[in-house]
Amino acid sequence: MMQILKQGLLLSLILSSPLLLITVTVGLIVSLLQAILQLQEQSLLYTIKLFTIAVVFSFSGNWIYANLLEFTNMIFSTIGQPVIR
Repeated sequence: MMQILKQGLLLSLILSSPLLLITVTVGLIVSLLQAILQLQEQSLLYTIKLFTIAVVFSFSGNWIYANLLEFTNMIFSTIGQPVIR
């Protein structure tokens, strides 16, 4: 049981890391550009971040889906197995 929880947490960390890292990087770059150009418009930051998330998710969606499907199949295959202590 603990092994499945560990695998689930690790999988969620691995699957969310590309979206988080790229979004944070783009947000930092846009914030720096806004500070340099003295722009105060916050909707620009959110629009670019949303667009970035959509692009990254469209490229990594199949990979995320395949990993989640594999993990789900692994969980369903272990349901019928007896627990060894």
